[in-house]
Amino acid sequence: MKTLASFIMRGRMQAILVTAVLSLVTILSSFQAGEVREPGLFALICGVLMAAVIALVSLRKGALEGFVILAGAGIVATVLNFILSQNTNFVVFSLVFFVIMVVPVWGLALLLRRTVSLGHVLAASVVMGMVGVAGVYAVIDNPADQWYEMLSISIGDQLNDPRFSMFDAGEVDAYLKTLAGWMTGLLVAAITSIYLASLLLARWWQALLYNPGGFKKEFYEARVGRHIGITALLVFVGALFGSGFLAEMMSNMLWLFSFIYLIPGLAIVHSMIAMVSAAKPLFIVFYLFLAVLPQIAILVALVGWVDTWFNFRAKLGSSE
Repeated sequence: MKTLASFIMRGRMQAILVTAVLSLVTILSSFQAGEVREPGLFALICGVLMAAVIALVSLRKGALEGFVILAGAGIVATVLNFILSQNTNFVVFSLVFFVIMVVPVWGLALLLRRTVSLGHVLAASVVMGMVGVAGVYAVIDNPADQWYEMLSISIGDQLNDPRFSMFDAGEVDAYLKTLAGWMTGLLVAAITSIYLASLLLARWWQALLYNPGGFKKEFYEARVGRHIGITALLVFVGALFGSGFLAEMMSNMLWLFSFIYLIPGLAIVHSMIAMVSAAKPLFIVFYLFLAVLPQIAILVALVGWVDTWFNFRAKLGSSE
């Protein structure tokens, strides 16, 4: 990873080349013959790396240099897409996809460069995600019905397979309706998480090259402000006691807050484990439990939210 980051920072052409190639791989892995395919892990990794390149340059050299790489890579990727596909509609769609993937990360990188605060970045990500959820509900009439229709078509075809005959059709339908009501929030939260993953990767690269140990310190101090904590509480109350359209939209926004507060929650866990002499085995055990029991992530996010008022790491530091 350090070798790749070092190559990117050698000059504009290197950064543009890496970004354009990663963009091309991401696009070709996610779309085929003009149709959207389910992106695999490889495409997701390439997408995260692609935006991380823009973020790294922006963090180190500023907005203008980051924009130059962004624009240059966009042009190169567009030309390569046209040569390979010979399809104007596909090229336009690919360019829009590229912009959606990298421009928000570029903006978050500039915010982090200016404030030197992951907390400010997380707050901005929450606002961006809430606008995204509200935008979907403003543009699309009853998004849950749209999601239910798509899920029914997708999963319904699989249920026709004799191997899945043990599933009760009524239970599956009830599950799909519940899932459909959350899909907007889950999608926005997932996209926001990809943006943050790219930014954190870029910050780690920057620390590897120019500030060894700096990323660890910054990550351990990640904490969201109280105004976002109060907003999360209000959204929770709206989702719990509201009804109809408003309650559904608030429920979707809760997924976004869960993903965002997972980061300070993980920072607290890392800070606590780092105080133990045998820290590495505990890290492995923790993440194994997190993988086997994803419900733990909700508890970790809740700890991150409570930390807004109690600042556990300050207490841990004083006790140490």
